Amino acid sequence: MQVKTGIVNFMPGVLRMSTALRKLREKGSENAAKVVEDLYKQVGSQCPNHGELKDPLIFTAPGNKVAFGCPWCSDPGLLKLWEKEGEANASRDS
Repeated sequence: MQVKTGIVNFMPGVLRMSTALRKLREKGSENAAKVVEDLYKQVGSQCPNHGELKDPLIFTAPGNKVAFGCPWCSDPGLLKLWEKEGEANASRDS
């Protein structure tokens, strides 16, 4: 399923912050993972409707900056992909 959202994936095929961190570490990019984690700690990811987001959408915003977003407030197709990625992560980790 391809969803046209206007956002650019932080990593191809990755929507969840947890997946991006895991993949960065698997590639040996611990420093990049630490930068993303530190940024998340600094800015957090709050949604006025859903509160603190523990595993937000992660994408590249204009200016080549990392941005976080609420999956439940996003496009329904994007939410579906985010949920599917979470299910794949859960089955991978079990």
